[in-house]
Amino acid sequence: MEFKTVVHKICGREIAITIPSDPEAVLAEAVELDTDSDGDSDPYWCLVWAAAPRTARLILEAEWVSDKQLTAIELGCGAGLAGIAAQHAGLDVTFSDYSSPAVDQAISNASANGFANSTGLVLDWNHPTATQYDYLLGSDILYDKANHAPVLKVLRTMMVPGGEAWIGDMGRYALDGFITLATKEGWQIDLFDEDHKRLVKPIHQSFQLLKIKAKSS
Repeated sequence: MEFKTVVHKICGREIAITIPSDPEAVLAEAVELDTDSDGDSDPYWCLVWAAAPRTARLILEAEWVSDKQLTAIELGCGAGLAGIAAQHAGLDVTFSDYSSPAVDQAISNASANGFANSTGLVLDWNHPTATQYDYLLGSDILYDKANHAPVLKVLRTMMVPGGEAWIGDMGRYALDGFITLATKEGWQIDLFDEDHKRLVKPIHQSFQLLKIKAKSS
């Protein structure tokens, strides 16, 4: 498989992301072989999805103030763009994906951007680990309704008390269902546009950042 490197210029930083040269060919091959249920053959990590650069920008623009080292895990990391942005922002990031090639590539990309010895985790959202993080980060992971309950299971299990999830989404129609389900399960969701201005409701076909945390009792 041949690879290419694309440099994303975000908030004055250059983040180099290496992905397969022809992601569409990888996707077509996976569809033909009907291997999309196999994490090692999952082709979707080969793309830098549209929400990732926008999520990365909001991460870099945020003020991460704490008296301790903040930890984060990128869910569905793909090539790792948002997670690498979080590393630049000073967070201790674990890259996770259902696909082990994605985790390997994200770690390689992190190393190429100056973050050697980054941590990776092959993660099935139906079987979250006991390790907890201050922040759970993701982009373009809510497009499939079947992912909604597993994502919330991960949030319940892997978020520290008082923690928060940041998930970027391009306003796909499945988003409304996720917000309804999450709200019923007791999560507070605040929406922001790509300029970090608060939204009163989801906007279809447009980027928004969901900040998710447990409702105060």
